Amino acid sequence: MASIDERIRRELEQDADLFAEENAEGAVLPTLVSQAFKGPLRRLIPVALTLAISFAIFLAWSIFEVVTATEVLSALKWGVWAILSALALVLIELFTWMQINRVSTRREIKLLEVSLRSANKET
Repeated sequence: MASIDERIRRELEQDADLFAEENAEGAVLPTLVSQAFKGPLRRLIPVALTLAISFAIFLAWSIFEVVTATEVLSALKWGVWAILSALALVLIELFTWMQINRVSTRREIKLLEVSLRSANKET
C-alpha cells in the first residue's frame, strides 16, 4: 500500500513542479486569455469570439444605416437593431471575461496549493 501512496505523491509533486514552471512569469493578460481557450469551456470561447465579431460588424452596419436613413421609420428600425446588437456584444464580452476570471481564479488556487505543498515539504 505504501508503494502506491509514494507513487501518487511523486506524480502530484511532478505535476506541481510542472505547474510552477509554467506559471513562473505571472498573470499577464495574453496568458490569461490563452488559458481561457484551454479551460473547461474551451469550445465555447471560439464560438463567443466569432459571435462577438459578427455582432460588432452588424453594429457598425446598423449605425451606418441609421446615419444614412432617409425615413424616420427606417432609422428607428436600424437604431433598435444597433441597440440590440450592442447589448449582445456586451453580453458576449461579459461571458468571455467571466471565463477568463474563472481560469485565473483556478490558477491562483492551484498556485496556493503548490505553495502549501512546498511549505509542508519544508517542515
